[in-house]
Amino acid sequence: MYRGLLFFFLTWLYMAFEGAVLSAIPVRVPPADIALLMALYAAVSSIGPGEVLAVGLLGDLLSGMPLGLGALSKLLLYGGVRRMASGVEVAAGPFFAAAAFLAALGDFLLHEFVTALISPLPPLPPFWILGSATVTALVAWPLLVLNDKIFRVVFRRVPRGGMAGSR
Repeated sequence: MYRGLLFFFLTWLYMAFEGAVLSAIPVRVPPADIALLMALYAAVSSIGPGEVLAVGLLGDLLSGMPLGLGALSKLLLYGGVRRMASGVEVAAGPFFAAAAFLAALGDFLLHEFVTALISPLPPLPPFWILGSATVTALVAWPLLVLNDKIFRVVFRRVPRGGMAGSR
């Protein structure tokens, strides 16, 4: 239970920090999808789907997306990565970043498809989607290492039992 609360709190903290940084810089930069990265982290660790659902709903509330859309996409990502990554070293640096990039692109495609069905808003420009997916991939590995260090300090162990590359 405490791991789940820390996981949710860290997600909120990262999102608040990202929002503060993005509002302080004078240029408009595509944001990293923190909720997606935390769902990916949960998929490679022993954090459950309930926490991923809560993180997806938090992302929906803070981003202004339709409530439940982000939660659904994060749960689909969590289930897919959990299913496909059994026995594979997902937490290796380049692989984790590549998985984050592909997951961010898939998440944007799902959001754009559902948004096109329910609202008259124009789609996001492709360079914005690619930029956000790239920023998400660049933030992925440092966020994984930071989460591992925080969980190791608080609980004296990494939730996944210590994957290679994160020691």
